[in-house]
Amino acid sequence: MNNYKKAIVQEIDFICNISPELMRNTFSSPDKDFTRFRKQSLGSVLKMGLIKAGSCLNQQIRLCHGIGGDRPSASAYVQQRDKLTESTYRNLFYTQRNRLPDFSVYKGRYIVVAIDGSDVNIHPNHNDESTICRTYAKKYEEKAKVKTVNQVRLNAAVCVPDGFFIDYEIQDWKDRDERMACSRMMERMVKVYSAKDLLVTCDRGYESYYLMMLADSLGLKYCIRVKDVDSKVGIASRYVNLKGPDGCIDADIDKKYTFCYFVVSRPNEYPDCVYCHSNHYNPFIPKTPNKAKGGGKADGNSKLTYYQFSYRLVRFPIGDNSFETLVTNLSRDEFPLAEMKSLYHMRWGIETAFRQLKYDDCAAFMHSKKKHVAIGEIILSMVFHNICTMVLLLLSEEMQRQSENRVLAYGISYSDLPSVLRMFISCRDPTITIRKIVRELLITLQPIRASRAFDRFLINHPFVPFVYRAA
Repeated sequence: MNNYKKAIVQEIDFICNISPELMRNTFSSPDKDFTRFRKQSLGSVLKMGLIKAGSCLNQQIRLCHGIGGDRPSASAYVQQRDKLTESTYRNLFYTQRNRLPDFSVYKGRYIVVAIDGSDVNIHPNHNDESTICRTYAKKYEEKAKVKTVNQVRLNAAVCVPDGFFIDYEIQDWKDRDERMACSRMMERMVKVYSAKDLLVTCDRGYESYYLMMLADSLGLKYCIRVKDVDSKVGIASRYVNLKGPDGCIDADIDKKYTFCYFVVSRPNEYPDCVYCHSNHYNPFIPKTPNKAKGGGKADGNSKLTYYQFSYRLVRFPIGDNSFETLVTNLSRDEFPLAEMKSLYHMRWGIETAFRQLKYDDCAAFMHSKKKHVAIGEIILSMVFHNICTMVLLLLSEEMQRQSENRVLAYGISYSDLPSVLRMFISCRDPTITIRKIVRELLITLQPIRASRAFDRFLINHPFVPFVYRAA
């Protein structure tokens, strides 16, 4: 117990007592901010963000500083918080990420990283056109209600099955671009981790030749779900003839990808070419000297410019009448068709991480009307989630001993972990120790039934107004 007790205490102390000099260049006013001794240090401001929950701001301050004349007012806390910028939070996130324990490896070699995105509601602002979600606004107008819904798009990279957030990109709803965010995260991850050990897995929203070519050029292994071969659009739609008697596919695709339109008008002359629309961003495919004119007829002097690229296309059943189609650069010897199904199933860990982040770690409950502060609260929630996940993994050995003589395996209820850890971080009750936290979590053990399946109900959770949060 002493090993993980020491690790937990050190991680919390590092954030709550962090030196302002480590982030001096990221403050709003580097020459003045956090230079004098004040009631609220940089560590106490960050600690407030870590232990935030769905209650009002004054309740959070009381939890952090106690009751009495020594605690700061809400306005004083807001003034200190406004000294932090998005760069401050990003710096803190990367600093804490580099202190995480070693990730779990798949097949003794690969670090599996799932990349996906999720919308997060922020405080409504009629004047911020970049974050107004027109889809929801139209929905409310149809119900004869005038309501503004502002959102940001959180694109994140999560190490699965552990659940650590290792990188992110936050975009305004109007400027959201999942594929570009994915490319930026992949380029940054290669610099931090060994490229040969990273395996990136994505859902259908990331179906793109550019991402496949980028991952391959960076030395990354990838596994991306695409639209099915029976679909009329998508990467796999041109390979419907490769289906076997059982509907499965495991084929190597080697084609020439080009912006030259005459490969469409003369398909018999270019059977091994794939036309890519020139409006799609892909720097790997060289620019073409000809453009589609006069109904797509090419000039007599047209020259084919292309990028040679190969990948593996797999298709396997996931139900009675349903199939899943993936594109990958994993070898058939190391990852046969049956192995690909279990590998892609690991991607679901990022969906669980998003749900925990938004509702258990309270990323969906903002305490500010300012967009940059709301983004900072989302980042602090990811930092807090990583601490909770570290505690969860450090206690896994204890969980295994608890499940030795039981029919089912048992695990900690994650919904109870953040609330217990917030009480420990606040330091308001000296009787709370790591040993007591472990005992509390052992009471909340839940059986793990891996074969269970439930229907997925998508419910839109609107922004919770400040006045409706209990004090």
